[in-house]
Amino acid sequence: MNTHTNSLKTCPVTRRRGLPTITRHCLGLALSMGLALLAATFVDTVQADNATPKVYGKTIGNWGHAWWQWAFNFPSAGNPILEDGNVDCSAGQSGEVWYLAGSFGSKAERTCTIKKGKAVFFPLLNGLYWTPLDPTIPEDCTDVLSCRTGVGESIDKITGWSCTVDNVPCVWFAQVVRAQSNARRFNIPPGSVATDFGYAPGVRKISISDGYWVMLNPLPPGEHTIHFTSASAAFPDFALDVTYHLTVSALKD
Repeated sequence: MNTHTNSLKTCPVTRRRGLPTITRHCLGLALSMGLALLAATFVDTVQADNATPKVYGKTIGNWGHAWWQWAFNFPSAGNPILEDGNVDCSAGQSGEVWYLAGSFGSKAERTCTIKKGKAVFFPLLNGLYWTPLDPTIPEDCTDVLSCRTGVGESIDKITGWSCTVDNVPCVWFAQVVRAQSNARRFNIPPGSVATDFGYAPGVRKISISDGYWVMLNPLPPGEHTIHFTSASAAFPDFALDVTYHLTVSALKD
């Protein structure tokens, strides 16, 4: 594992490819509103069944599900969730959205390079529930309702989070969104990190992701630091604290 919608209604909003962005002249006004406004810009609505707008072709909830498939395609060795230090942020990536990994509740500091023009997507706190491969061996849930309820209750227990880009709160770049995915199949390939937790390889017929997500529009070329943390009452020892030192190259695909 690596929750009210409000907005600056008085501020003009511009739209690049993807998420809307508050115009620069409104930033000073927004900053003067302080921490109360930070809370007001936080999105706390469970998003399911494609009831929300698509960003880069998917809802935020379904991007969350795709994030889990990306992360669980790796074995433990070289898994982005478990890595520290210099890492390869291009591993397993494709398309216009690249994923960054959280952790399993520990501290990590990573350095890597990403290509210009890539949106960046990552979780602050997230979970995934799935139905069993073998119905006689219980796993997380048994049907869509129990999967959606179970993973939702686990994410409801978040007790705090933080997120900055170059020491500026993430909410000035993008909304922090609580979102569930559609019910989807989920593949655990042989050698996946999930097998280290006792799950047999194979395709689960039903799975649902839930979490708090950030989708950043492409960052300008140069050096950037993304830092995010979270904690959850569901896991007393869980203390996610991840820093990415990113170099955005001047080269595009």
